[in-house]
This record gives sequence, structure tokens and C-alpha cells, in this order.
Amino acid sequence: MKKVLISLYAILLAAMVVGILTLIFLKPSSAETVCLHTETESLSGYTATCTESGKTAGLKCADCGEVLKSQETIPALGHNERVITGKPATCTESGLTDGIECSRCNAVLQEQTEILALGHNERVIAGTLATCTEPGKTDGIECSRCSEILKEQSAIPALGHNERVTPGIAASCTEAGKTDGVECSRCGEILKEQSELPALGHIERVLEGKPATCTETGLTDGIECSRCGEVLKAQEAIPALGHNERIISGTAATCTEAGKTDGIECSRCNEVLKAQEIIPALGHNERVISGTAATCTESGLLDGVSCTRCNAVLKEQEELPALGHNERIITGTAASCTETGQTDGIECSRCNAVISEQTEIAALGHREREEIITFATCTKSGKSKLLCDRCDEIIVEERITQALGHNELPMQDYAATCMGTGSKGGRYCNRCGEVTEQAITFPALGHSYSEYTVTEQTLCELLKKRECNVCGNVEEKHTQLKDHWQQHEELTDDKTGEKYYGAAISYNCHYCGKLLVGVNDSGYISKSLDEIEELEIISDGEITGVADYAFFGKNLRRVTISTKLEYVGSLAFGNCAEDLVITVASGIDTSAWAEDWYFGNGDMDTPFTVIYQ
Repeated sequence: MKKVLISLYAILLAAMVVGILTLIFLKPSSAETVCLHTETESLSGYTATCTESGKTAGLKCADCGEVLKSQETIPALGHNERVITGKPATCTESGLTDGIECSRCNAVLQEQTEILALGHNERVIAGTLATCTEPGKTDGIECSRCSEILKEQSAIPALGHNERVTPGIAASCTEAGKTDGVECSRCGEILKEQSELPALGHIERVLEGKPATCTETGLTDGIECSRCGEVLKAQEAIPALGHNERIISGTAATCTEAGKTDGIECSRCNEVLKAQEIIPALGHNERVISGTAATCTESGLLDGVSCTRCNAVLKEQEELPALGHNERIITGTAASCTETGQTDGIECSRCNAVISEQTEIAALGHREREEIITFATCTKSGKSKLLCDRCDEIIVEERITQALGHNELPMQDYAATCMGTGSKGGRYCNRCGEVTEQAITFPALGHSYSEYTVTEQTLCELLKKRECNVCGNVEEKHTQLKDHWQQHEELTDDKTGEKYYGAAISYNCHYCGKLLVGVNDSGYISKSLDEIEELEIISDGEITGVADYAFFGKNLRRVTISTKLEYVGSLAFGNCAEDLVITVASGIDTSAWAEDWYFGNGDMDTPFTVIYQ
């Protein structure tokens, strides 16, 4: 192994010598110098993006500038599409379609678009009938798509049982009975079972006995039934007891009270067998109690008298009140805003005792009063200064009050209706009223009408109506199939009695029989019909207007004006039925009509419903 290593070292040494000699003999002249590129410089690359190409890193010689490693172009990566998940539209909320963005650079490649709200799909929730015990429900409406309740089912109260009494049987002392029962006459259900009334049993009443005394016999208590009078336990005799002697203890005599000797009595009946005798009272043995003098602060006492035997006070010591201090004021000083003071003090002119110490009154300090120069608003700061309310010294010349800032509250949401727009969200300041965030508005839904149904049809006209499924608005459509026709006849004027040939005050259509209104000589309807609820003014070439108060106070509920009228007078339809509906054909000019032609009274406050079609 050692020989092998020596051989390797020899080979390496020989190679080094050959290399050195080669460099010496083969070294070019100064005119033909070859760069060995010993100093290199990196050529920076940059990463390719979705839309722009990049380059790899390169290498060049720092001495000669030769590019040792070329940079290669990295093609643009292209966008890596990722779906922006949308959301489906619901009945009440709009949705969004799917969009596309690049997961690498977040560029939006396809915008999301709004999907309008679908609206509710109404489905009837079948109600149930009420029974005696179970409430029922009215039909309701829900959305078959989102299950939202559009019309709540209202409860139909249970009918309740119709009670009928099953008479019971009264119980006696020894025999059972039954209570009254109750059943429903409608469904036969037992509402209250008859229960057994147990036999009442005897009601025991005590036959009071009498105790035996020392000298007389007695009786034990007995028992009878207070209900039926049966004797349940008989009374028995109790023999006389005889006297039981007991000592009546005497009492010793005191200074003020007499005493007694011992006596004898019966402990059972309290009869006195030996009377007690009186021992006279002993009387007091008097002794003087010395008194004390009074001072400014302490009271004194007069002499008193007590008994040496029983220590009773025979004459109370009377209190001499304390003389009290003779007060003299020690004058104090008042405090100011910046300097302390002293309160008044009090001392006794007799004993010089200090009755009330003088205390320091702290400097009052300034009492701040703010004077507003300009008030702060939601967006602008305000200014004020501080003064002493007591001495008027200026404490702060100018103080800035920060702007209050908006006090934001959410706006009330309004659901869109058939005729009105809705809104959601939005905020406003309840201090200055500024809208800080606009609400999202929703267009009016529009009416969702059912199909037209024919409500009235004659030879001359057709009346159809349909109802909005959402709000219940009723829309009527009148179609004139043919003109009404009147057969003129000889008539008599109500006032003059003169005969004339023309239209009557009222007439029935020759085709359909409908009651219609005629005209007077002037072409105005001047006389109303008494028992009429529906009125149609048609184009017969003679009617030019309706006089003042023509139909005032009548029970009109529907009026149709199908012809052009020059004038309709004041309160022509006044004071009619509250639900009066007046339909005016399209294109009829009403500008010359009285301002209050369709009002219920003269105060212009109760108009009837007028439809222009």
C-alpha cells in the first residue's frame, strides 16, 4: 500500500513540472494576450409572468466582456383559469353567475353578472276543520320554491264541548252514592266521569260528660252520630274524689308591705281548709345621700334620702344643670379663589375652654364656565374659552372641540310592493341627517293579475274584472257591445204640465232593459232617481251636463260617464253611498266641471273613488 501511495505522489509531481514548463515555453507574446476569464460577472435573469416572458441567468467575463453562458428566453406562462363560484338567485335575493380569474396573478378574466331575484311561487297550504277539542286552520299560502310563508294560516278555535249533565245519587252514612257526570251532546265524549261517593260514615259528636269533684260524682264522655242520632259510645259514672290538702305558703313583711302566715287548701278544688293571717309592714329606716356642685360642663346633685333596711330611695336627688359655657366669637377670614381663609371659632369667657376650633378654609379654586365661540358639528370642530364663574379670570383663551363625527344608524328596510319601490341597507346620521351610505333600491314588483272573469253581461255591455294575486287590487274592464237605445214618447213636464215629445227623466234600454237617465229641456240631468244604485250616462246626443246636487243624498254605488259633458255641477253626486265608484271614459275633458263634483260633502275632505279609463 505504501508503494502505491509513493507512486501516485511521483505521478502528480511529474504532471505539475510538465504544466509549469508548458506555461513557460508556450506563453504568448504581449501582443497576442489570451484572456483566461478569471473574473466573471453574472447576468441577472427574471421570472416569466402570465402575460410577459422571462430570461434565465447568464455569465460573462468581467475583463473582456465575452458571454460565457447565454441567457435563454422563458416563454410567458399564460393565465391559469380558476372559477369564481357564483350563487343562485332566490325568491327574494339576486344571484351571481360564475366568473373566471387567474389563480396565479388574480386577474379577472370573466366578470360575474347579476341574476335577478326569482320572485315567490305561491302554493296553497290546505287548512283543517275545527272539532270540539281540536282547533282548525284557515288556508295559507307558501312559496313552493323557498317555503317562505306568504300568508299565515290563522287558527280556527276549537268548537268546545256542548255539556250535558248525567245526574248523580247522594250517599248516606252507611250506603255509597254517585257524583254528577258530564258528557258532550255533540260528540258523545265523557267530559266528567261519575265517581263513586263512599258511604258518609257517622259524624261523631261527643256527649260531654262532667268530671267528678272532691264531693260530687261525675260522668265520662259518650259519642253519638250527629247525622243519624245513633249512640256509638254510652256515658259511665265517675265516683267523688275527696279533698287533697296543699300548703299555702306565707310571705315575710317588708318596710312597705304586710306579710302572711302559712294556710291550707285543696289542690284539686282549691277550697281553703285553713285561712292565712296578716303580718303588719315594718316601716323605713331613713339615711341622707350627699349631693355635688354644678360646673360649666357638668351637672350637680342636691341631697337625697334612702332606707338603710331596703335601700329604697325615699327622696330623689334633684339634678342641678351644668352652668354652660359663656360663648365668645373668635373672628375668622373669608377664602378667595387663590387664597385660604379661616372659619369663626368659639371660646368660653368663663373657663376659657375652646368650644369650636377655627378651621382652615381651602382656597375656592376657579369655577370653570365654558363660553361657546362656535359649536362643533358632525364634520367641523368648534371653539370655546374657559372663564372663572366666580372671579371672571380667563383660564383658557381658546379651546378646540373636536368634530362630533356622524352618529350612524341603519336606514329602515322597505320591501318592494306591487306599486312601490323597496330598499335595503343604507346608513344615515341621526344628528345632521346626512346619508353616509346609500341604500340598495328595488323596483316595484308590478301587479300579478289573475285572468279576467265576467261579472256582468247584457246585450249592450260587458263588465269584466281581475284581481292582483299579491295585493288584491281589483281592475275592471268595461266593454260597450252596442249603444243603448230609447224609444221616445210623449211626455208631460212636471212643473208646467205641458206635453212634449222627447227623452224621459229615466228610461229602460230597449235592448238590455238597463235603467238609464234622461235629460230636461236644457240638456242637463236635473232630476235624480230615488231607488237607484247604478247609473250610466251614455252618448245619446241630448245629455250635455249634470246639474248641481242632481243625485245628492241618493244610494248610488256605481256611476259610469261614457259621454262628453260640458259641465257637472257642485256636489252632483254628494252624500251618496260611501263605497261609490265613478268611472269616467278616457278622453273626456273635466276641466270645466265643478271642483267638488264628486265629493261627499262640502268640506272637500271626503272624495269618492274616481277611475279614468
